[in-house]
Amino acid sequence: MKLCLRNCRVVDVEKHDITEPRDILVENGRIMDIGEGLEGEENFDCDSMYAIPGMIDPHAHLEVFYTPLSVSYYAMLHGVTSAITETHEFANIFGRYGVEFLISLADLTPFRIFYTVGSITPQNPHVEGEEKLSPEDIEMLMRHDRVVGLGEVISWMRVLRNDPVMMKKIEIARKYGKTVEGHMAGARGDKIRKLAEAGITSCHESITAEEVFEKIDAGIHVIIREGSIRREMERIIPEIIGHEDIFDMIMLSPDWLDPRDIVRFGYMDHVVSRAVELGLDPIHAIRMVTKNPAEYFGLNDLGVIKPGYSADIVLVKSISNPIPEHVVIGGEFTVRNGGLAVEERGIEIPERIRNSMADMVFKPDDFALKVEGGILNYMDIVDRTITRAGRIEIEDGLPDWISLIRLIDRWRGKMSPFGAVKGFEIDGFASSFSQDCHNLMIIGRSPSAMASAVNEVVKMKGGFAYIHDEVTEVLQMDAGGIASSMSIPELSEKLEEFEQPLRDITGLESPLLTSGFLTFSSLPFLRMTPSGMHDVLRDRIVPVIEKKG
Repeated sequence: MKLCLRNCRVVDVEKHDITEPRDILVENGRIMDIGEGLEGEENFDCDSMYAIPGMIDPHAHLEVFYTPLSVSYYAMLHGVTSAITETHEFANIFGRYGVEFLISLADLTPFRIFYTVGSITPQNPHVEGEEKLSPEDIEMLMRHDRVVGLGEVISWMRVLRNDPVMMKKIEIARKYGKTVEGHMAGARGDKIRKLAEAGITSCHESITAEEVFEKIDAGIHVIIREGSIRREMERIIPEIIGHEDIFDMIMLSPDWLDPRDIVRFGYMDHVVSRAVELGLDPIHAIRMVTKNPAEYFGLNDLGVIKPGYSADIVLVKSISNPIPEHVVIGGEFTVRNGGLAVEERGIEIPERIRNSMADMVFKPDDFALKVEGGILNYMDIVDRTITRAGRIEIEDGLPDWISLIRLIDRWRGKMSPFGAVKGFEIDGFASSFSQDCHNLMIIGRSPSAMASAVNEVVKMKGGFAYIHDEVTEVLQMDAGGIASSMSIPELSEKLEEFEQPLRDITGLESPLLTSGFLTFSSLPFLRMTPSGMHDVLRDRIVPVIEKKG
């Protein structure tokens, strides 16, 4: 069927121009013509609205808290027609099967989902266990037409050390003409150049404009973040205005959004609006979420509105605040008058993904640590993602403000040595969300509450549980124990119901994210791993109690 979008002002992100009202003729999912007086079998009056290309999220994590399918419907409501999502979280749990499960969801929605294959499974095998994706797995996955790159190389020091497994994965990705996503937190100067020479093609970790210029100078594409965990736009956008010669190397992304933030603020429409608020020209901002990511990932029929390209078009009243009125993907309306025009499909989670851990039962003795005296090493929570190393002499027992932490292999039940953490005071908290390996994680001060909390998580086959002052709360995550198949509004409500009391107990802004990052083994300074507390900078395991002297 021929669809004609009549009377719309086309935003040309290539020529940095906006046309007078024109008609866009669409047939078989593609743009056939742009002009005046065009006629289709269905003619839709756009009432002089702006037509912008469908927005693309170039660095998503659609496997954390929600699934790619469940978030796709809310993404379309906010003008997002495509996303490139990481897969390493599911790869760390299920290996190649987990990545293939995520890829299979792309066929269930008109939303275009593309994937980067996890390169870090886990980040630091010498303290976290065996690689879950071998180079052979990477090779098989790279052949899939929805796979556009190798996922973010968080442990970039492995690249600088010429780690043979990591270098083989990069070699395979480049052989297939795919991108290699970087995560260069802390890398500067010669390290950036060496990472570029090794094959890294992008980085989303710049926190200053100086880093942006340095990476682009080395030939690395830059993704600037404005999301639920990190927000760098305010520091970077004002500093790059006037440097339009590098704008084709810049993309914008949230780098993950909490479902509650999607409901409150939006998605890529919010990212564009924020960039414009900070002084970026609206057409440049739109280009950074359309043409630039499409070209970077080789999505050669997306990202612009012109004949021959896929008809992914968003109709908005304002390009400075591009809240969609209507969304077309592949020539079909998915959003009309601000509401979904397609049926929202649920998902039947496969048994292997739903039952993501062995049957286990834990006892209070598993979380009881006898402490007499010595030097206590502990992780001190600074903010949602950052910890620092703490060290204090103790005489008899742990201080009241210290909680113990322990990891348990979700498949084999093997327990880590104890760790300790300041800033997460609770009787017992357990979670199957612990980036990136997603072992079971237990935090607390009461061995019986800790055992009860983790037994609740095992009973649910994944999710969160806490027990405090004899009150028990649970929240199931039915996809791998880290994601939910619930709709975004329902999930948003359930998360808030669960986390608000937990915020009151711990005093933390985001206890679910903060706990999940305690195991993120590439951030300084101390992180919890299956081998114990890992001093990231010195690359050594730190015992929770050391003898004096």
